[in-house]
Amino acid sequence: MNPRRIILMLPLLLIPLITTPSPAQMSANPPEVGQKIRALGVELTPELIETTRKLYAPLLAAATKEGVKVVKDVKYGPDERHVLDIYEPEKGPGPAPVLVFLHGGGFVRGDKAGEANIGTYFARHGVVVIIMNYRFAPKNQWPSGAEDIASALRWIRENGGKHNGDTNRIFLMGSSAGSAHVASYVFFEEFQLKEGDGVAGAILFSGPTYDTSVLDEKKDAAYYGADKSRCSWSLQSWTCHPSSIRIMRW
Repeated sequence: MNPRRIILMLPLLLIPLITTPSPAQMSANPPEVGQKIRALGVELTPELIETTRKLYAPLLAAATKEGVKVVKDVKYGPDERHVLDIYEPEKGPGPAPVLVFLHGGGFVRGDKAGEANIGTYFARHGVVVIIMNYRFAPKNQWPSGAEDIASALRWIRENGGKHNGDTNRIFLMGSSAGSAHVASYVFFEEFQLKEGDGVAGAILFSGPTYDTSVLDEKKDAAYYGADKSRCSWSLQSWTCHPSSIRIMRW
């Protein structure tokens, strides 16, 4: 296996590894939004997350989509959740890097439609973006997320070139539960494509945990099940092929 980069992130920052300049975009919060965000406090709660989404929804809806071609609901597998959206730069030199994004939702909810701003943002910076849905728990438990990533990567390898994507530069990125699925794919070789893992790097964004020995049994059991040993991995202990992994922290 080729060495890969695993990046742990809290805020959604620019990724110089794969981005190129684009036209200017909104660089700061409107003052009234900033005030409301500060008034929410610092404790991360479901109410804070939902209120933040509502505050930013009109800003994201009004943001320019210029220069981005979008293809929605492309099938990559047999399940009804096996669909993806493609955000492709309308202009750009040669094949572009490909960013595959997996949404969060506690393993039981969420949808690619709620992450459209990520597709638009990176496509305007010269990156082909694939935002994929995946199967939910409890009907589909571990390792269904890693298996869905493998299916999506297989589709991208076969079809990415049709959307100006460079299939030799595919980066995985997941938020919350999505980052757990990404971690399972990159740490467990048995779930990877047989012809090679197919990715140049992985970005773990706001993950629920980076050590499955400390899972929340109430919240995470729906996906991981009662037997945690079968899905055990830890970035702290470097138990999974440390010679092939470089970890970068922000």
